[in-house]
Amino acid sequence: MRTTYLEKLVDFTVQLKENLDSIKTSMDQNEPEQLESFDELVLQREVIISKLDEEIQGKETNWSEEEKKLIQELQQMEAVIEPRLRELYNSFSNQLTKVQLGKAASKKYQPAYANTYSDGSFIDQRR
Repeated sequence: MRTTYLEKLVDFTVQLKENLDSIKTSMDQNEPEQLESFDELVLQREVIISKLDEEIQGKETNWSEEEKKLIQELQQMEAVIEPRLRELYNSFSNQLTKVQLGKAASKKYQPAYANTYSDGSFIDQRR
């Protein structure tokens, strides 16, 4: 059963890595569907990891050679994925901070224009 979970985990990790390579650091350049599919892969991978964790809990972990190879493959992919995820996280975080600062700045100007009256007239008096 552990081997099955490890194989699924490798499959999801490969898909995650391929999907991650297509994501750009600028949020505006990514399609929402692309980010949603990436998020879905992360969630599915998390489920597999928790199932594998449940399978391992309280049992001896004598790994077979096949399982050791799968784990080594996962470790190699993680070494590539983790820095890229960190880079994207930092980039997206900075962009969201800039957007929030821009919204806060625009809200400061709104009260100045809040009490403008559109009902009225201007009368020009000539002498």
